[in-house]
Amino acid sequence: TDGMTKTILVGEASGRGARNGPSWRLSGCWSAGTNCIDTSGIINDVDAIGTDQFHSDHAGGVNMLYCDGSVHFLSDLTAPEVVRGLCTRNGYEAIPSDAF
Repeated sequence: TDGMTKTILVGEASGRGARNGPSWRLSGCWSAGTNCIDTSGIINDVDAIGTDQFHSDHAGGVNMLYCDGSVHFLSDLTAPEVVRGLCTRNGYEAIPSDAF
């Protein structure tokens, strides 16, 4: 039920630590230094900047690299439980393709 087409290998985590203002890019990070992502929240949560959640510097979602080598845009409307399921390699979640 998981498989490589439904398992995220790498996802965007940019803007972490960024602050509002003209120099926001200089104070942000692009990746999580611990190589761990917090999947408890929503994607692009403006209240979660500075955390290890999936985040991008563009609206609407984040780009994800899947284990099969494909890259897909994951909407920030995707339910957190679906994101968590996509991040496990053998959690046996049945995630329909239209859920992300």
